[in-house]
Amino acid sequence: MRPDLETVLNQLGTASLRLDTGALLSKTGEMDSPAGVEAAQTLYQILLDAGLILQAPQHHGDPLRRVDVQFKSFQYVMTVAKDEVYIVKKTPDDARG
Repeated sequence: MRPDLETVLNQLGTASLRLDTGALLSKTGEMDSPAGVEAAQTLYQILLDAGLILQAPQHHGDPLRRVDVQFKSFQYVMTVAKDEVYIVKKTPDDARG
């Protein structure tokens, strides 16, 4: 069952990708644009790189589950679940108008 990413508070757009290939499965909002697709692919590469780094023995085999990339006015939250990567672009929870 896929999560309902549209219900995430302050979300600006969403994307889901296959974990094994990075193939884009769905996109909405600001992620449904050429810039959004490029961001999703870049974020997927960051996730792969971070996952490789975190495969070190000191992490006891715990798989990488979530990565946040934060900017001043928005952030990306990437979550790995089963065979998909879910990305939500959102305004920070503590954003001041």
